[in-house]
Amino acid sequence: MKSILTLIFTFSSIHLYAAKIDCRGLSECLSEYGKLTGKKHLTFEKISEKNPKSFVFEGDEKELEEVFTFFLNQNGYTRISPTDTSKYYVISTRDIRYNPVQSFKENEVNNIPKTYDYFMLSVPLKNKLLANDITRSLRPFMSRYGRIISNDLTGMVTLQETGVNIHRLYQHVKQNDIPFSREEKKEYFKRRKYEKELRIKEMKYSKRK
Repeated sequence: MKSILTLIFTFSSIHLYAAKIDCRGLSECLSEYGKLTGKKHLTFEKISEKNPKSFVFEGDEKELEEVFTFFLNQNGYTRISPTDTSKYYVISTRDIRYNPVQSFKENEVNNIPKTYDYFMLSVPLKNKLLANDITRSLRPFMSRYGRIISNDLTGMVTLQETGVNIHRLYQHVKQNDIPFSREEKKEYFKRRKYEKELRIKEMKYSKRK
């Protein structure tokens, strides 16, 4: 009985602590991570090695991906893999807006990995009138290089964010996407009309100066 319990404990320990990395500097860490996971990481520019940081990890391989992408993020880099998740391109995070990322529809949101890689998610709203308001309310919670746009005509909100943040922002969208009652709709259009008139007055006043 003792030998069986020892075997189970040993197997569990191997499963829980299957990944171990101890490296310093992005280039070395990318190489070590690739060897451990079998994932290729290609770069098109010289990786900055100023003030190299150490990366030490021992734990579950599933956790490794989240922690390692966070390490890249904190060093000003991210990775993209538009088609093949066994091969990634490592780029400066500030250039993420110029590069394609994996795109998901709302019914695929649970397939978005909770990592610090960037993804795109399109969410059709039930209440199309709220597209601009929801977009404005989300901007303060976006990461530095995250992006959000909305389409008034279709009521579509599109997010480009880290996987970790996309899940949080998606919950915010769903909580605020509430249909208007007849009275609320009247009040909404009344407010929009007032805001439009106010903007026109401000423009006329600024031209007089």
